[in-house]
Amino acid sequence: MTIQVRPADLADALAIADIYNQGIEDRVATFETRLRTAEDVAAWFDGVHPNVVAENDGKVIAFASTSTYRPRDCYKGIAEASVYVARNARCRGAGRAVLQALITACERAGYWKLVSRVFPENVASRKLIGSLGFREVGVYQKHGQLDGVWRDVIIVERLLIGCENIPATADLAAAIGSAASHELTKALDRIKHCLEQLTDEQIWHRPSKSMNSIGNLILHLCGNLHQWIVAGVGGEQDVRQRPKEFSERGPISKVELVRHLDEVVAQAHDALKKSSAQDLLRPRCIQGFDVNGLEAIFDSVPHFRGHTQEIIHMTRSLLGDAYKFAWVPSTPQEGA
Repeated sequence: MTIQVRPADLADALAIADIYNQGIEDRVATFETRLRTAEDVAAWFDGVHPNVVAENDGKVIAFASTSTYRPRDCYKGIAEASVYVARNARCRGAGRAVLQALITACERAGYWKLVSRVFPENVASRKLIGSLGFREVGVYQKHGQLDGVWRDVIIVERLLIGCENIPATADLAAAIGSAASHELTKALDRIKHCLEQLTDEQIWHRPSKSMNSIGNLILHLCGNLHQWIVAGVGGEQDVRQRPKEFSERGPISKVELVRHLDEVVAQAHDALKKSSAQDLLRPRCIQGFDVNGLEAIFDSVPHFRGHTQEIIHMTRSLLGDAYKFAWVPSTPQEGA
């Protein structure tokens, strides 16, 4: 048997359901008694919890999945883990392969612990998970009834790589969010400094028909920052209408532009402040791109700074010698 392991996707839902239903029917792996459909399994793919499958000759023969342990924020780094193998593929290494792959995927996703429950008589599962570092914590007696019979369960857990550095990881996540916020604040100040020197007419001046005005660039920055940081990282609804950022001809007053920009930057600050290490590593899709939270920050903040420099250049071109610099070096150390 040649076993190949890969991340699961929606196309695997029916095969996963079939294997899970075998586990339900065997009555040694779960308290569940209702057989599952592909639609039931599709709900597992929430973009947060890793799921993997093992294949042989292109057919799914095993899967390992994760789900929410508890809804409280303090448990966000813990996931419930499950492993199921098709009857005709058991005792051939598929269970070990998918569980090992799941452990690796969860480490990469920022989880610090996996937990599960096992029936005491499920010797094969206890042996498998024990060989991969799971610890039997204790026994829940009479934890539930299965077919009218009380069953005990063994609680198991596995700490993941890096869990001993959780405080340092949290500090690093906070430092990244703080640095990103600081960069946004500096850029916002530079933009405001430019707008203070311009009239509404100058703000909406286009150097040519094919080029954007400063007003368009500000709308564009608001749209991008909201989509990538406020919604993409912070989880708010994505309401961006990108074409309107460039089709607008104004004049929207600079007072209104500044108010809007202040509002979006403040929302971005809030999203960055609340982001945990797990949030920064969690994959998501933003503007059609598959990225994690950290990649979203490194995309949007430099984008904001880049257009800020463009606004500064356009302001200097409009004002010439009348342009007032926001900062001028005054000491040798500063570069005077």
